[in-house]
Amino acid sequence: ARSALLCLPWEQLVKRISFFAAKIAAVQTSSLRCCESPSRVLSWRLGSGKPRYPASVSAMPCSHATYLEAFHALNSIADVDRLRDSGQLGLDHDALLSILSRKVVDQTKVTIGRHRRPEVCQAYITRLYKGETLLSIANDICLPPSMLARIILEQHFGLKKGKEVGKYIKSPGLIDDPRLREAVTEAVEGDIYYGPRGDAVRRLAGLEYECTLHQTLRSRGIPFLTEDELRARDEARTPDVL
Repeated sequence: ARSALLCLPWEQLVKRISFFAAKIAAVQTSSLRCCESPSRVLSWRLGSGKPRYPASVSAMPCSHATYLEAFHALNSIADVDRLRDSGQLGLDHDALLSILSRKVVDQTKVTIGRHRRPEVCQAYITRLYKGETLLSIANDICLPPSMLARIILEQHFGLKKGKEVGKYIKSPGLIDDPRLREAVTEAVEGDIYYGPRGDAVRRLAGLEYECTLHQTLRSRGIPFLTEDELRARDEARTPDVL
């Protein structure tokens, strides 16, 4: 489940991403997949030889009305726990967490410009050096912690958005200021929406679903082209399979 993936050590996340990426690449070695035996591409335990769906791949029916109700009700992780425990929407923890993540991403796109104003960002820096953590400030202003870390690094170092700031987010140890280094490290590690960990979890979940789709098609003898094969043919659209 996604919540379980968020708790994995970074090294295990990277290992699993590499594992599934390699399996997806291996699928492309045959152009006539309808003649192949059911795929073993989802052998989660390396070398087991027993195909099975990974724990994080699941499906839960959700009507549009239920999605909208959850979307409006979710504002924090506490709301995820509350709605899961009440069972009123019939959605599990991971479904609720996914909806909350979508909401946070959408809201951040709308409000990020206000947080980047120099006077506003300077106020956040002042709060940080007066003893608050980036996690507490981010929670107070309803902004993902690693995104707050990004805009503070932009202001503090005069860095441009993108790769210049990204290298400090990926490697906070490069930051000379010990107070800021500790704060950024804590913010990145505690962020389930943005940042390297969130990106890695989304990447891994996407790869697992793609492997699941490949296995289903192959087990039913349905021929298909993968996303990379479609891209190599310069197709205008490149879904996971076609």
